[in-house]
Amino acid sequence: MRGTPPDPTLAAGSTRSNNLPVDAIEIAIDAQFTDAQVNPRIDPSGNVGAFVSEYMAYHVAWYRDYINAKWPNDPTKQCQRAGHTHVGVQVTVANAEAAVDVQLNELFQVLT
Repeated sequence: MRGTPPDPTLAAGSTRSNNLPVDAIEIAIDAQFTDAQVNPRIDPSGNVGAFVSEYMAYHVAWYRDYINAKWPNDPTKQCQRAGHTHVGVQVTVANAEAAVDVQLNELFQVLT
């Protein structure tokens, strides 16, 4: 039975999980910035889809699950990690760029 758009494979209101190393990202950003510069936090509300960014987060996790189901036995085509993060508001461009670098470095740690 088909679900409800945007994802026909799950029922309306279903969630797909972020599997980025969010705890490591939060710790690494806390180590590099003061809270006044970049204040990382993890939102465990599970309120996926209420905002455009959460809608996008759902879709990247959907893509990960779709690709992994399509080629379950081909590790060269597997999507290992998917999720969405915000650098935040009222963050300088320089701090935002540095925070993205921190996030990518933490992601690279789990991909290698």
